[in-house]
Amino acid sequence: MNKVVLKDISSDHLKMYQKDVENRFIEQCLDHCGGMINYLRRHEKEGKIGSNISRILQTIYILDYTKKFVGPKRSYDFLSSEIFSSLKPKVFYDYWDFEEDLKNKFEKIISKNPNYIVTSVDFEDIKQNWKNLSLDIKEKDEIIKKIEKDMVFQYHQIGSDVDRERRNLVRKIVKFEKTYNGSITEVKLGALIFAFTKKCRNKCRHCMIRKPNFEPFVLTKEKIKEVLDASYDYGIIACDCSGGEPLLEIDSVLFTIENAKMSQIFVTSSSNVAANRDQLEEIIKRIWGAYIKNKDDHRIAIQISLDKFHQEVIRKNDDTLRENSPLIKVVDLIEILFKKYPDIKVNFFSLRSKNEYILKYLLKELERRDIKIVDDEEAFWFWHELTSKIPEKGMDILQAVLRFEVDGREIDAYCGVQSVSELVYTNALCPWEYLGSPYSFDDFKEMKEADRLWMESDMLFTEVDGNVFLGGHLEGAWSLGCLAEESMERIIDSARFDPLIYYINHNFGQIVRWAEELEPNIRYELHPYPTGMSIMHRLFGDPAMRLYLTKRIILEESDKSYPVDLIETLGISSKIDDLKNEYNSKKLSRNRYY
Repeated sequence: MNKVVLKDISSDHLKMYQKDVENRFIEQCLDHCGGMINYLRRHEKEGKIGSNISRILQTIYILDYTKKFVGPKRSYDFLSSEIFSSLKPKVFYDYWDFEEDLKNKFEKIISKNPNYIVTSVDFEDIKQNWKNLSLDIKEKDEIIKKIEKDMVFQYHQIGSDVDRERRNLVRKIVKFEKTYNGSITEVKLGALIFAFTKKCRNKCRHCMIRKPNFEPFVLTKEKIKEVLDASYDYGIIACDCSGGEPLLEIDSVLFTIENAKMSQIFVTSSSNVAANRDQLEEIIKRIWGAYIKNKDDHRIAIQISLDKFHQEVIRKNDDTLRENSPLIKVVDLIEILFKKYPDIKVNFFSLRSKNEYILKYLLKELERRDIKIVDDEEAFWFWHELTSKIPEKGMDILQAVLRFEVDGREIDAYCGVQSVSELVYTNALCPWEYLGSPYSFDDFKEMKEADRLWMESDMLFTEVDGNVFLGGHLEGAWSLGCLAEESMERIIDSARFDPLIYYINHNFGQIVRWAEELEPNIRYELHPYPTGMSIMHRLFGDPAMRLYLTKRIILEESDKSYPVDLIETLGISSKIDDLKNEYNSKKLSRNRYY
């Protein structure tokens, strides 16, 4: 790979960032439409549709999307993007009425007919393929209402009778283990995450913080201390203050830093936390003050999110960053930490989303402030591997180190990546999501240990409403317990002996195969290349499925991990057909998932 080339960002990419902050979603919109183009091209390659039909569908889709989501102010810049060059949608835009029916749109394209479209394409073929691919955009509001209604419904399932039955079953295992002389398989959890708030100064359309918050619960200092102590006593070594934007709840963050006994403490921020530089300096000064009260044998790091969706590059004519560019706030934070508080480590993390231009302008602005990268060619190569390279099966590069020279010293900053960029709610036209996973559904069925690239199922995620979930991409699939009702110690006890959590980490493929036995259509309800997150939420959204899989694991492991005495105590039928019948009597309707 030519490392130097990675520093040269296309003018087409940068054109989008010459305007005001209103352009913040243009890159995301391009990603979305690029996903549609790739989706249709795959259908072409597989012989499902002809190339001419594909091009007409792409053109209609992009023009509808532009009218609805991009808007007239930036439509021409958007349609000038290189990814649309073969379609030439600008030719039609001025004549395009979003409200027209599909036949009128088809005839408009044919009548304007640039040379790349053959007029003999039959409208009925277009109509049938569009029906297969698309939802009427006028249904957008109804779709969102239905999604939100389903989320409320799913949230209530956390406290359903079926879910309560599963929790009681796991607690019986915990009680049995305390008097059992043998060994019952135990889960090892490594990290604790606090989501102190859902508040945030950014407005990212890909944000996952959408769960309703019903519980009148407050994470008091007493509860935070209880969670910290129980997690440390169990052996958890890392604590991350997250959100929302955790620095908007600075008192909770400071209390956590002062009282956490874990060896690693993180604060994950977008840097958009203060109105000006002085306020930002005061926040970091307070973090340092809390840290030095609890400094022995601890490491603290501020993890700065470099997602392109909230770190827009807004430039001046001389190609430097404008003062209102969100990336300036990142540079301010790095400068304060590197020059005044070098003991507070700096980590970067990003979505895997082709955002090399962010690193380019970040490094240029840092250099203007006498903070220079040691090897820019290597830095760009690592950043490309992390954020732009198409992920391969297995564990590809997940972390890199960038080395900076600051005031005659060298300081390392660690870079990591979140590998899934699910763009929530941007897709109102098609009932599919372009996620870019390297795995097919069948690949997941063959997994043994859950690939950490997609799962991150060894973390406890403590929500602001008191619910404790498995962390990472499983967050929200089901609650392990609620701090409003029970202690963190009891929740951890249940989690560490939960058969379902153990199998997620050590025999994930078997869970998927058992679930498909009950629900053969699961694979067709998912994208052809789903993420671990989408599979988990589809499988475990139904408490009856969670209960069935838990009982099935116990039966299958009865000769190794679960003694006969325990199974009799749990009252589990030894017949798989009985478990399947029980599931069918308790399961949710599958249409809840649409």
